[in-house]
Amino acid sequence: MYTTQIKLTTNELSDAWETIANGDIFLSISYLKSLEEGIPSNMQLFFIEVYDMEKVVGIALVQYIEIKQLSTLGERDPWLHKQLRNFCLKKFCPGVLVVGNNLLTGNHGFRHTQGITSDLFLNTIENSLQSIQNQLNIQQKKASMITWKDYTFPDYTSFFKPKKYVTLQAQPNMIFHVNVQWKGFEDYKTALQKKYRQQLQRAQRKIVHLEKKKLNINWIEHNEEQLHALYYAVAENAPFNTFILPKNHFSALKKHLNDQFYLYGYFDQEVLIGFSTLIANGKQMDTYFLGYNPQVQKNYLLYLNMLYDMVAFSINQGFEKIVFGRTALEIKSSIGAEPEEVIGWMQHQKPFIHRNLVKITKWVEPKATWTVRHPFTEKH
Repeated sequence: MYTTQIKLTTNELSDAWETIANGDIFLSISYLKSLEEGIPSNMQLFFIEVYDMEKVVGIALVQYIEIKQLSTLGERDPWLHKQLRNFCLKKFCPGVLVVGNNLLTGNHGFRHTQGITSDLFLNTIENSLQSIQNQLNIQQKKASMITWKDYTFPDYTSFFKPKKYVTLQAQPNMIFHVNVQWKGFEDYKTALQKKYRQQLQRAQRKIVHLEKKKLNINWIEHNEEQLHALYYAVAENAPFNTFILPKNHFSALKKHLNDQFYLYGYFDQEVLIGFSTLIANGKQMDTYFLGYNPQVQKNYLLYLNMLYDMVAFSINQGFEKIVFGRTALEIKSSIGAEPEEVIGWMQHQKPFIHRNLVKITKWVEPKATWTVRHPFTEKH
C-alpha cells in the first residue's frame, strides 16, 4: 500500500527527493527553491512524495495556476479573439492543476524508483490531486481542469486513455542535436549549406558593434527592472500566456543555481537592449526565457543572433543537445533544431467542456503553420 505526503515548501522535502530526481536540475531542490522564491503571482506549488512504508519511492511537482488573476493572457491576436478567449478562460477555466512545470517544455514533473510501476505511481499521484483540490477549496480557489504535460508519445498512454483523459497535441519541442564530430562553432558553420551559412554571416554582421556580457548575480540583482521590462515586452506579445514572471525571477535562479544558470546581456553603447538565459541540465542545455527591445530587434536580428550564440556556447562547452522549446519553430529549424512531438493529457470537471477540449485548445492556441528547414549538408 503506497501513501503520499503533500508538502507546501521545499524546506519540508525529505533527503530522498534529490536522489530520486536523479540529476534532473528542474526537479532539484536548488531549482525548486529558486522557483519558490521567484514564483509568478498566480502560481502555487505543491510537492508530492510517494511512500512505500517509510521509504520514498516517487516524487512529483504540481502547480496550481490561477488564470483569472492574469492581467494579460497575450496581446498578439486580434482584439475580438482576445476578448472572447479571455472571457471564456476566466469563466470556465479559472484555475488549472498542472502535474509538471508550466514554465518549461519537457517532462520535468515526476520521477519514481524501479520498485513501483508507472501505472501504480501515476494512480497514486492522481489520487493525491483530490487532496490538493481540497486544500485549494479551503483557500476559496478552484481547479476546474487537470493537465499532465509534455510526454513523448506513447509515454503513459496505457494509464491515461482508459481514464478518459483528452490528449493534447502541443506544438513540438525543438531539439538541437550536437554532432559528436564538432569540436567548436567553426565546425557547425562548415556543416551548414551555403544558404544557411550566409544567413548566419548576415546575422552576425548586424551585431558586430554590440557588446555581449555574461552577467553575474550582483548585476542581475541591481538591474531587475531592466531585465523584467525586456522580458515583459516579449511576453506581452506572445499569443497566449498562463503566467508572468516576477521581477526577481532571474536573480533567484542565479542565486540558487549559480554556475548552472547563465544570463547574457546584449548592450548597445552600454545600454541593455536584450538578454538570453540558459540552464545546464547534465549534458543537455535548456534555453530559458529571454527579452529584448522590440524597436531594435529587427535591425539587429537580435533573436536570431541569440539562437546562434546559444548554439555556439553549447557546442564549445561540450553539451550533447539543446532544448529550444516550442516557440518560433521555423527560425529554430533554420539553425538546425528538429521537432520532437510532445503530448499532454487534460481533464475538465464540466462534461460538456471536457468533450470539446480539443476544439477549445485549438481555438485558444491555434497550431502554427511552418516549414521544416534542413540547413545542413548531407555529410552532417
